[in-house]
Amino acid sequence: MTSTSSASVVTDAGKDRSRPLVWALTGARVGDNQQVVQFSQALGFDVREIELAYRGLRVLPNWLLGATQVVVKRVARAELQPPWPDLVVGAGQRSVSVARWIRRKSGGRTRLVFLGRPRAPLNWFDLVITTPQYGLPREGNVMMVPLPYVTKASPGVDAGYWLVRWAALARPVTAVLVGGSTPPYKIDRTSMRRLVEESRRVADGGTVLYVTSPRTSTVEADWLEQLTGDGDELIRWEKDKPNPYSALLSYADRFVVTEDSVSMIAEACATGKPVTVASLKRSWSVSWRADSGLARSLARRGILSPPRNVRRLISLLVEASAISMRDHDVELASADAVLDSWPEVVIRVRRMVLNA
Repeated sequence: MTSTSSASVVTDAGKDRSRPLVWALTGARVGDNQQVVQFSQALGFDVREIELAYRGLRVLPNWLLGATQVVVKRVARAELQPPWPDLVVGAGQRSVSVARWIRRKSGGRTRLVFLGRPRAPLNWFDLVITTPQYGLPREGNVMMVPLPYVTKASPGVDAGYWLVRWAALARPVTAVLVGGSTPPYKIDRTSMRRLVEESRRVADGGTVLYVTSPRTSTVEADWLEQLTGDGDELIRWEKDKPNPYSALLSYADRFVVTEDSVSMIAEACATGKPVTVASLKRSWSVSWRADSGLARSLARRGILSPPRNVRRLISLLVEASAISMRDHDVELASADAVLDSWPEVVIRVRRMVLNA
């Protein structure tokens, strides 16, 4: 699937464009896709979204794959045609080899900007924009920001459906955005009970509205349904059904977000409304950072990346007085404090492309 925003995109690789062209590479992860597309649009250039469907080769390390398009299925490869972009924006590991292939086809002209943790040699990229959870080393082409890129959500195409459904809910409405088990986090019945108890405490009256996500398993959603009480409402995420998420970001008065999803934390923060981050049970895991020595060298070369540690991100936000702690959970103190770093990033990328 491809889509193009704005005008001035031509089909002849030899013609000039009135504005730079950005290819936003998306895939199966909704949170990553939103960040890639929204950040690309914030640059003010022409943007073409290209959805990549991957083959089994995607599991190979990027240092072994090199610059290639063989990791994506034939239908996706058909979209990778000139005119080659001035800039490729991607996220995570999977699209790295494709992005490098695009740059090679452009004769080295295309700039590469990646969000998050690319799991590849850092010198392959013009810029890596990362968050503290990934523990990457600080390099000249690595920018650290407190939270992923988000914009204030519009109510969404399904807003009318949901606003009618929620019209009779007692205010204030506390929206609980529920993720799911993903290493090192494990949601069991006990942690789900704690989430329900914490959500009721935070709500202090009104309505508690629980919304699951693609990450939430059927078993986890069943536990939640069994634990919710009278006056609460649970909406299970279902593929190809009306999605309440965007409408809820606009409608709710405050939020509780499980700590496994940094994307949901950032999107809730962008509303400017009170946000509580609910802690989850963690399995044992090794935690290390690439600040110096062998660890730094391995991370710079893309051989080994530090494990994801959301607690590290939360701790740095506390140190920056962006959020405050209460019990074992985190309550937002100032949305502006955690979101204001992104305009500087946008300016840097614009200058990089325009001065190429």
